[in-house]
Amino acid sequence: MEPNFGKPSFLRNILVRLFLFCVFVIALRSAYVVTIRGESCDVADFCFFALPANIDVGEVVTKSGAISKQKKIPDLWATGGFQKSVQFYSSVFQDLMSEAVLSPNFKTLCVDTPTGADVFALRELGVEDSIGISRKGFKPLVVPGQGLKQPFSDSIFDFVFCGGGAVEKSTKLADFAAETQRTMRPDGFLVVHTLANDTYSFESLLGLFNSCKLVRSRDIDGLNYKLPFIREVVLQKFGGQEEFMEKKSRGVSAEKCSVPSYKKDLIKKAEALIEEEPLKPWITLKRNAQKIKYLASMVDLSFKPRYVYVDVGARSYGSSIVSWFKKQYPKQNKTFEIYAIEADKTFHGDYKLKKGVTLLPYAAWVRNESLFFEINGRESVTESDYVVIKMDVEGTEFELIPRLFKTGAICLIDELFLECHYNRWQKCCPGERSAKYERTYRQCLDLFTSLRKNGVLVHQWW
Repeated sequence: MEPNFGKPSFLRNILVRLFLFCVFVIALRSAYVVTIRGESCDVADFCFFALPANIDVGEVVTKSGAISKQKKIPDLWATGGFQKSVQFYSSVFQDLMSEAVLSPNFKTLCVDTPTGADVFALRELGVEDSIGISRKGFKPLVVPGQGLKQPFSDSIFDFVFCGGGAVEKSTKLADFAAETQRTMRPDGFLVVHTLANDTYSFESLLGLFNSCKLVRSRDIDGLNYKLPFIREVVLQKFGGQEEFMEKKSRGVSAEKCSVPSYKKDLIKKAEALIEEEPLKPWITLKRNAQKIKYLASMVDLSFKPRYVYVDVGARSYGSSIVSWFKKQYPKQNKTFEIYAIEADKTFHGDYKLKKGVTLLPYAAWVRNESLFFEINGRESVTESDYVVIKMDVEGTEFELIPRLFKTGAICLIDELFLECHYNRWQKCCPGERSAKYERTYRQCLDLFTSLRKNGVLVHQWW
């Protein structure tokens, strides 16, 4: 009779299967750790995910500062993308610490951070008093709020970080900048990560944060191939009212219009002026419009709090507002406030039912000082705003332009489209000049040349 080996064989199969299952679990764990963390683990913590020692997953910070309980680690924290972001921000913050821009004892805020990877990195580095805000919030590191409406008291943060292009993504830049500066302490630091790579947009960014001074700016490696580089701008809030007022006093004032060199460099890129008087100006000037190098095609307009177009001598709604500005001007998807200045009552009916256009029914040369400083009773435009002017004032440009220089209002214009009126050759009568205007083409050319030499980006209009 043969021996019965059924029971030992059964037990052996169970042991083999149990052993293979353990090997599978260990292999799965190792693969997970290497994929997510890119490093080895400590055996003791089984390290499927490593948290900063100062983050208590069971605690959630509320807007009021109260603490509530969090049941588990957010799944997002265990993803490779989140960990890669944390490593990126950790490197950024370590550099800032070495420059004394950031310190572990600082109270810090990360603005418009949906996931809180930057807050996570700060706490990992020992900056425990760190919090983020985002529209929906993301517990436990990010509370509900927006950059343009922050749920905090005045002057409480030593360090504010705006990463991920938070500034240019804001729909209300003026409110965003004002709120950010409101919650910063005097001498506090603001660090902005932006894609702005031209001088014009960089200076526009600095103009937004007018309660701060520039500490430094540099290009750093971006987070991934989609963002190969980022410009990192470090600003510091003025320490007192005297310092702020000193900067403010250097702004635009009457008879003092200092044009920065970067704006003058842009003028050099503009289309050439027509030196010789055209025999058929109604054709030549219209063709020249096709060669215009718009400012908006040369620079990034992202950091302007307002976008304003003023049509001086607008005539009908369909004249230049619709046929040219709305259809052809490169607005970079920005919404412009449009003002039509037209004294002729014949055209006023065109604007009654038109949305997005404000009619100012008076002649520009009668109330020119109101044109740029108090548009329809609203606040005055500033150097920070983007202002485009089209001017067709029937010959009075020779009186109006000097007035703009005298008042300093010319400094507020980013781009000017000017029709200069002179005794041009008549279309109806070859060899005869118009008797309506006394100025010559040479005088018009001198006016355009003078404007450009004084830093005004002006184009010949027809």
